[in-house]
Amino acid sequence: MSILLPDALQGIADRLPLPTGERLRDLALHGELSDHLRRRLLEGLAELAADSDRADEDCLQRLRQQLGLVSDEALEAWRRRMGLDLSDLRRCATYPRRLQQATEDTWGPSLPGRFLERRADLDQVVLSLVRFRDPDLAQELWFQLREGELAFGELVERHATGSDRDRRGLVGPIPLQRLHPLLARVVSRYAERAVVPPIDIDGTVHLVRIESIQRAELDERVRGRLLLELREAWLAEQMARLQDRMLAEPGALTEGVVAT
Repeated sequence: MSILLPDALQGIADRLPLPTGERLRDLALHGELSDHLRRRLLEGLAELAADSDRADEDCLQRLRQQLGLVSDEALEAWRRRMGLDLSDLRRCATYPRRLQQATEDTWGPSLPGRFLERRADLDQVVLSLVRFRDPDLAQELWFQLREGELAFGELVERHATGSDRDRRGLVGPIPLQRLHPLLARVVSRYAERAVVPPIDIDGTVHLVRIESIQRAELDERVRGRLLLELREAWLAEQMARLQDRMLAEPGALTEGVVAT
């Protein structure tokens, strides 16, 4: 899915000032160069967010609490010790809010389409599962399960071994995408409580009952996950471009200094 980014975000890695001299050396020696560049890119993203006086005041109070300071006077004293002016302090305090707002403004409109693309990966299932080496035994037991002659709990008690027995046959909740592809394809065709015909995966026959299917919805949790995925994809692309610049420009350090 192609997303049209604002002009301010396109090629930001090509415009970002790189650290030089002792600053560059110090960041590299302490393994902090990658974190520094990631933060600078995210600050560039956060700059797209609009100001909000009321929200900014809340951010200042939150920063004071995070620093363990008991009063506004203590925050002012901290600001002076750090050598920050008032605009620096406000910029620091509002960074989390501005980053979240800019992330939402940039990628929020694309979430419905992204959700449709990823929905199958976001669905979760709970399965009862027992594995067999003997395909004939597995087939016979499946017939018994299908005809109601055997309950799946009895199957687990009588035939489960190893980790299947330890889990009492239960697997999940687990994202559909984390199942073996063949198992995921078969499971996705059946409804809850269905007993799936025997599935041979690399010489091991699986007997499966679908206990529940939790269909993903575009709720706040999923929205947050998808927004983070999209932002991280953009960030990885920009970091790769920064690495190219670091290696190409005069004075760049050895290959691999910038790690994504």
